[in-house]
Amino acid sequence: MKRMVLAVVVVLLLTGCMPNRAFVSAVDMHTAVILPEYRAYVAADATLDETSKRIRLESADALRALIDAGQAGTP
Repeated sequence: MKRMVLAVVVVLLLTGCMPNRAFVSAVDMHTAVILPEYRAYVAADATLDETSKRIRLESADALRALIDAGQAGTP
């Protein structure tokens, strides 16, 4: 009985670590529209220096990587 309770607790704890697929899907739908426009805006913005552009584009890439990891089910 103790093993069964322990197994249930472990499963519940691990379930909390998995990304919420509905949330990841919703974020993916929005970023599919927003990120291409944002990347174009950053590239065309003459007020941003190259370092600022690089940081913003790297942040957009990092968000895309997080979404991809969430869709793959990896935390």
